[in-house]
Amino acid sequence: MPRLSEPAFNSLLFEELVRVCPKWRFTSGAERTRVFSNRAKQPDLLIRTIGGNAVILENEFSPARTVEKDARDRLGEVLIDTSEAVETVVAVRTPEYLREIEGDVAQEIRTALFEYCVFTDVESEEKRWPESGWLRGNLRELADCVDLVSISERLLSRGTNTFESVVRQSASLIESAAEEGAQIGKNVANILHQESGTQTFRMAAAILTNATVYHDILSRHFEIATLDQLLQSDAPDARLLENWHHIVKDINFFPIFHLAIELLSGLGARLAEQVSRRIVEAARELAKVGVTTLYDLSGRMFQKLIADRKFLATFYTLPSSSALLAELALASLGVDWDDREAFSKLRIADLACGTGTLLSAAYRGILKRYEFLGLDSSQVHSELLSNCVYAADIMPAAAHMAASQLSSFHPQVKLVRTLVYTVPYGEQPAETGREIALGSLDLLDSANVDSLFGTGSQALPPNLRDSVDRELTVPDKSLDLVIMNPPFTSPTNHKITDVPVPSFAGFSTTQAEQTQMSRKLKRVYKKIDPRIGNGNAGLASNFCDIAHLKLKHGGVIALVLPIAALSGKSWSGLRDVLSDHYVDVTVVTISSSRSADRSFSADTGMAECLIVGRKKQELPIGSANWRFISLQKRPSTILEAAEIASALTQSKNVEYGSLRLGDSVIGQYACGSPADAGLASVHSLELVKFLRELTSGAPVAVRGKEALRFNLVRLEELGNRGPVDRDVGVVNLDAKAHRGPFAVTKGTFNSAMYPILWWHDHKRERQITVLPDSKGEIIPGREILAAQVWETASRFHLSRDFNTNSAAVVMCVTPERSLGGRAWPTFLCADSSWEAVLALWGNSTLGLMLMWWLGSKQHSGRSINTVTKLPSLLVIDPRQLSDAQLELCREKYEEVADCELLPAAKAHQDENRIALDTFVLRDLCGASESWVRDFSTVRAQWCEEPIVGSGSEAL
Repeated sequence: MPRLSEPAFNSLLFEELVRVCPKWRFTSGAERTRVFSNRAKQPDLLIRTIGGNAVILENEFSPARTVEKDARDRLGEVLIDTSEAVETVVAVRTPEYLREIEGDVAQEIRTALFEYCVFTDVESEEKRWPESGWLRGNLRELADCVDLVSISERLLSRGTNTFESVVRQSASLIESAAEEGAQIGKNVANILHQESGTQTFRMAAAILTNATVYHDILSRHFEIATLDQLLQSDAPDARLLENWHHIVKDINFFPIFHLAIELLSGLGARLAEQVSRRIVEAARELAKVGVTTLYDLSGRMFQKLIADRKFLATFYTLPSSSALLAELALASLGVDWDDREAFSKLRIADLACGTGTLLSAAYRGILKRYEFLGLDSSQVHSELLSNCVYAADIMPAAAHMAASQLSSFHPQVKLVRTLVYTVPYGEQPAETGREIALGSLDLLDSANVDSLFGTGSQALPPNLRDSVDRELTVPDKSLDLVIMNPPFTSPTNHKITDVPVPSFAGFSTTQAEQTQMSRKLKRVYKKIDPRIGNGNAGLASNFCDIAHLKLKHGGVIALVLPIAALSGKSWSGLRDVLSDHYVDVTVVTISSSRSADRSFSADTGMAECLIVGRKKQELPIGSANWRFISLQKRPSTILEAAEIASALTQSKNVEYGSLRLGDSVIGQYACGSPADAGLASVHSLELVKFLRELTSGAPVAVRGKEALRFNLVRLEELGNRGPVDRDVGVVNLDAKAHRGPFAVTKGTFNSAMYPILWWHDHKRERQITVLPDSKGEIIPGREILAAQVWETASRFHLSRDFNTNSAAVVMCVTPERSLGGRAWPTFLCADSSWEAVLALWGNSTLGLMLMWWLGSKQHSGRSINTVTKLPSLLVIDPRQLSDAQLELCREKYEEVADCELLPAAKAHQDENRIALDTFVLRDLCGASESWVRDFSTVRAQWCEEPIVGSGSEAL
């Protein structure tokens, strides 16, 4: 049988790669003989994407023993036609059976699984990714890999530095002029709807630079002035404005250039000329970078400059995180991606779009799938942006950036319109007759929301504002995909005392405006059922309601949310809606030891999660099954994100497993119910299995066949929780409002009438017995209420804030009845003899693990619970213990009550804790000596979890 030679196969492989990536058609070649100046090192395949760097493919049939060496040898070689050095080479191992095919080899290539890895050389540093092993993917995935690595990291870094430099210089010019003449500063601030200041001026400079870069791209496809022509002009600002008006009127790109026109026009002649010259020169430098789309650079820079971050929390979703969420969402859509007619029927939206990075990632995924059909996505670009892709934000600058990113995929295509909107926020001008506006949240009550300056149209008369589309229309149950990173703000942030409603405090809204906005939101919610929105959860929960309302049945929700959404009491509405109305729910978290590294956004500094789910066609009654994915680290590149998404999609029907890229384990996944939020951010797969079995009530085995069934019960079945601290008392009587009957004074008082355990002090909380640290004095006039509150006093207290790195106990007993406070609420057992049982159980390693499992892990090293959530804690059931066991507990408690314990994260090194574990497991739970011995491994695994033993945050 004749065997196919590698050169012949490479030609066929090239043809198939080009078929699924039409944009490569005129810029690629296979087995070319004169590519490098070094004749001895000619490549197998050369791929040059439009606007990207050249990528070399080195291919061999398996076992491909020399393909990695060949790939490394090509790094740094100089291309004859462009004189550029090769930065990226993809090594490919093709299945051996393809060499023997007699029939349609092309068809076999389309269904084959290839193995590949990527070699890069940036600034003389050679890297292989993955470090060892091989990625596995089909032809389309291989093509996508090549496309993603074609962007030069070296040039992107250079471009970022250039962009940042010109923004700072131009902003400095604007700021200096604003100090000399206040009107310029006011002009810029009014246009951007922000306060005058350094950040606002930098934002203006970023928008002007971004528009100028886009101008350069358009100048290659349309009859507008080039950058060189602009620089040669005596008045580059006037030439820019003339060209930008022409672009808006005859080419469109309205959301990009309209805002830039307003800003440049508002600077005044002298300053406009200075700024224009600088930004045009910078655009020339950025053009030399050679990357067609620079809007990721703009987005990264833009988010550093955003004002109002304290309240609006418009944090930037990192490109790699956006790619991961978008690919998981698109994989969940029930769309036949081989049907070219399906694309124009899609409706996708981000109604809190920020710079548009999430929406752009989803849009890229859609265009990529269109190209996989062998079609040119530029042919549908205008139609999709005109009818299918919705973006909205309250910040004009954000809408500008979102439009830039979406348009940049095919900047040469003339647009009819883009569905990118700036929506009103706060009090509206009296002449409009509009009521106070909530931004996109107005969609909760309507299919239509006014737009400040609309989306543009093909032909615009001189008065732009009167001619453009001025309304965002999104009917209920109309969208296929809602993808959002909504603002994480809360109207109940008690630390902010100078702002009455922080959720609505952006754009310097007045107290009266904030009150009106809050009232309007409450009025709107009278019609919403089921409801997700909760004031304690913040505005992000309200945006979840928008997503649910606007999604059609079968549509997909894809969200970036604080990790508190998985277990926080105020987020229960989201979990209920997802459980009742969605299937295939996927939750992605990160198990890093640093809270900042557990975020999918830039600069939030707190743990986040990605949530993807598909809305049910019907509502059958049944248990929800969620997939919890815990990554060891956030994906660092878009390629890594795409490979992770692919691996997760392929493992969809597996209950437990490790997630690998090449030979490296990068995370683990497990199936569970919505109640299994403890699965989030857990690093060890073995620990996941153990905790999942323990909390489900199933028999639990550690190593061998021996399994132990625990008699666990929810704490609420054993008594009643005490009140929240605000119903007990107040530390500061000068506070504006307090409702408890006691004034709380910190200190040790031997004969206090109303002793209180209020604070955490981990240095004095090393034993199970803890002394009260405060006393209460009745506030005059509240004597009756004080007597009622004292009825909640108890010896038994639970910790709300469990810091695994410093807390030694999570359940404690005071010598006498005491009231509970902020850190230590009370619990009244129905039988006081159970207090000793629960205190021993709760401070054993199993008790610590279950307290940690229950809480919200917003920050590494901490697990936080609310008073209302603590009753759902799983504990040993003392009602199932014999009288002899209860007596043993009493004796053991007296023995260990004053023993020093180490912090929870050192449980595996704590002899007293290990002895307590042995007693609880052997004498209360009936474990054998071998089971107790094997449990030491579980204890060590828990202590070594990144978010248990390595967190640095302390209370």
